[in-house]
Amino acid sequence: MLTKSAVISELNKELLTKLFYLNTNLLQAIDSRNSDAKSSAGDKFETSREMDQIEISKIEKEIIKTR
Repeated sequence: MLTKSAVISELNKELLTKLFYLNTNLLQAIDSRNSDAKSSAGDKFETSREMDQIEISKIEKEIIKTR
């Protein structure tokens, strides 16, 4: 049988793993957004940046919820 402290320890490990994963995804999404070069298809560029920003916002909300 697991003790209360063992369960808490495992949950903390899971949360830290999730936070690491989310932070990695956040950095990748920010990098993707920032590395898009504006092309002659301006609308496509703006749509891509907006989609990246939406993804960044989702990840940030998930990080806050996880903490």
